[in-house]
Amino acid sequence: MKKDDLFIREIINSMELVEIFEGNLIECHLIKNLLENEGIDTYLQNEYMGAKSGIMINSMVCGVKVFVSLKDYDFARKVVRKFIDNGKSL
Repeated sequence: MKKDDLFIREIINSMELVEIFEGNLIECHLIKNLLENEGIDTYLQNEYMGAKSGIMINSMVCGVKVFVSLKDYDFARKVVRKFIDNGKSL
């Protein structure tokens, strides 16, 4: 496990973060950008594993995960749902 992944795991364990999305590296970066444009801080887990595995990553094996603060979860869920419902998902 990369040093950055360990750092993110420590953040997740020390804060009230919840998973909002799991997918491949590109999908997760799109979600991350959408959420950050709405003022929501995000954290990616397994980002480097996803990059190492390539773009067509199998989420069941090594999915990249997007986490947000528990206080932002409801609004973040709406942003992600809109993204998925609009057919923007890869």
